[in-house]
Amino acid sequence: MVAHVVCCILLFIFILDGHVNSMLVHLWFLTFAVVGVQRGFSLKCYSCLSSEPRDACIKLDKSKIPLKSCDITELAQTERYAKQIQEDMGRLYEVHAAQEPLFPLNCLKQEILHGNKHYVLRGCQLARSDNLDICLKVKKEKDDNDNLRMKYCSLCSGDGCNAAVQKGPLMSLVGTIAATLVTFLIYYRM
Repeated sequence: MVAHVVCCILLFIFILDGHVNSMLVHLWFLTFAVVGVQRGFSLKCYSCLSSEPRDACIKLDKSKIPLKSCDITELAQTERYAKQIQEDMGRLYEVHAAQEPLFPLNCLKQEILHGNKHYVLRGCQLARSDNLDICLKVKKEKDDNDNLRMKYCSLCSGDGCNAAVQKGPLMSLVGTIAATLVTFLIYYRM
């Protein structure tokens, strides 16, 4: 995302100086596309489970919880975390290794009450689709189990977006607006 913004600023400066040509425009679009595609294949999420108020996972301490690549290994780790909350919950997070490459992945953050314990689960999960939504699956499980209550659930697609404070959507909006503005200026100034 930072690369997108830097690219937009540099291109905007070139446009204002009148030093823009079609090669630069193509280079900008290529950089924009490559960085965007690379980001999609290397999503990184925070992965942890906590039931202790002072634990680094509840109020995310980024110095103690590193970002992990969202892949089949982290999908399995999220399932193991769910089993620690309640053994039966693990089945809701099961992902078959053969299917994983076919679906996009997202970062997950959930807050769950089980009995008198408050859990925060951060990890990697399959992205929401028409027939797959982990938040709805856990909510339905809650309806079937009076001991389990989901307080919060979100899926997101930016690196580290499952942190306590989410800034990803704002930066994406800024990047999109900047790219649109630069593109508009390029085509109407030439």
